[in-house]
Amino acid sequence: VLLAASFFGLMSPVAKVVLMERPGQLISAERFLEKIWGFDTDAEVNVVWVYLSYLRKKLSALKATPQIKAIRNMGYRLETES
Repeated sequence: VLLAASFFGLMSPVAKVVLMERPGQLISAERFLEKIWGFDTDAEVNVVWVYLSYLRKKLSALKATPQIKAIRNMGYRLETES
């Protein structure tokens, strides 16, 4: 999947640490916020929503597998083809 270097730089910790090591597991937006920006950040959870939305749209446009699925009011999970 081709992504802009700055975007990939920001999202690679998400993909590797949070999603790819736990495919199928539901991860809350708050957990993403903690993992990427840390405990002492001024960033809010809507920042996570925006960046994951960008990543989901890029993956969908490329018809890539796996896909990041959003579960309303719960979080996100990486879904792979079985």
